[in-house]
Amino acid sequence: SRILSNTAGRAVLDLSTVDDVLVESSELRCNSGGTNGGGGGAVRVYDSTGGASTVFRGVLFAGNTSMNSGGGAYITGGTATFDFTTFVGNMATDGEALIATSTGSLVVHNSVIAHHAGTAAASTGGWSSDHNV
Repeated sequence: SRILSNTAGRAVLDLSTVDDVLVESSELRCNSGGTNGGGGGAVRVYDSTGGASTVFRGVLFAGNTSMNSGGGAYITGGTATFDFTTFVGNMATDGEALIATSTGSLVVHNSVIAHHAGTAAASTGGWSSDHNV
């Protein structure tokens, strides 16, 4: 799947109040969002109960912009796993590639996070990472 050059009030792909989601072999490029509360230029994962599990495998996040936090991905509630995923050239006020709030947690494996001018990744919730560039 390709999601290219879209604008949204929140994130372009808003995975709110969903249980478990797998996004695989996809490209999210040049999208903008994060103007209507929250963040996320390309993706927003929100789960008020904190039990959801969202997995991104083989996904490219490139050139996305959030007017708030999380240029590529904004996680608030639940766990988001990024495996074999690339973040490049995203922009936001904080967490230009990705960010998790205190109610969200990040797991990043075998991924590339590159070419971000500010803080590339941030989490006030949980954070697990290995084998990344």
